[in-house]
Amino acid sequence: MTQDLAQLSAADLSVLYRAKAASPVEATEAILARIKLLQPHFNSYRAIEVQSALAQARASEARWARGAPQSRLDGVPVGFKDLANVQDFPIRKGSLATPDKVETEDSPPAARLREGGAIILDKTQTAEFGLKGLTETKLGGITPNAWDRQYASGGSSGGAAVSAALGLGPLQIGTDGGGSIRSPASVNGVFGFKPIFGRVAGYPHNGSLFHIGPITGTVTDAALLLNVIAASDVRDWSSLPKDGGIGPLISTPESMGCALATAVTWEISLSILESSPSSTAPSRAWPSWTPSSTRSTQASATPRRSSIRSTPSAPSGCARRLASRDYTTSQQTSS
Repeated sequence: MTQDLAQLSAADLSVLYRAKAASPVEATEAILARIKLLQPHFNSYRAIEVQSALAQARASEARWARGAPQSRLDGVPVGFKDLANVQDFPIRKGSLATPDKVETEDSPPAARLREGGAIILDKTQTAEFGLKGLTETKLGGITPNAWDRQYASGGSSGGAAVSAALGLGPLQIGTDGGGSIRSPASVNGVFGFKPIFGRVAGYPHNGSLFHIGPITGTVTDAALLLNVIAASDVRDWSSLPKDGGIGPLISTPESMGCALATAVTWEISLSILESSPSSTAPSRAWPSWTPSSTRSTQASATPRRSSIRSTPSAPSGCARRLASRDYTTSQQTSS
């Protein structure tokens, strides 16, 4: 097919899988190829388990072939901020003080996504223990802005936001205590918000301060992701039941807009996306970056800390990410 699968949303990948116009293996291979191209320049992932991702993709492909996907996100690649436990992956939390040992248990979001058939790529870079608004550590190095490598990516979920912006996985899991999803999502031109207390279960650390939430390229994808991970878990006493006792506060993706991006007390209705999304891929702005625009392909090409500036070059206006709209330069609005 002529479309670049790495640049499609999770919603559109799901439509293509159902129509047998693309497969999870093809999508995963496209994203892995893009990661291989851009990782040396943007350092958004801590590591990538290629064979594991492809094995998950083949299993998903078989389920779609049988007409038995485990969820709408079956076969869609997802990255996890390296503050969340994922079975068979180390959790380093951006720190040299942590052991490099493989975890034996999934956190609740990882367990729900695995049950839904999503493809877990690996861990994205984070500020050390998530306690800084810049994603730069002695363990992982610097993760620059997706739109301009001379600018900062924010933090502490900078790796997740940069990955979502560059097409290195349409779904990303971040955490947010004081802006660690919202800040990097904003400066990298993607969508993210902090769910309310208890909406997404956490373990071994619950969401008393650091709430787990989505970072995606579109609002629709964030809703799809939240629909899967917003579930109670016996390991987290504070987690809410699936329905949470909330009504349809937001009935359509178009009605989310800036309200969701700026008011963290709002919740996505867990039933807003039961109908199939449009098969037409929504237009979205992409960083105009090519390998030729960087002088070196080595990790050392990442700017020195002293050269990182704090103001992003991503286009302004939180409404630019609404699904199924063509957000050209002339249509962007100021925040």
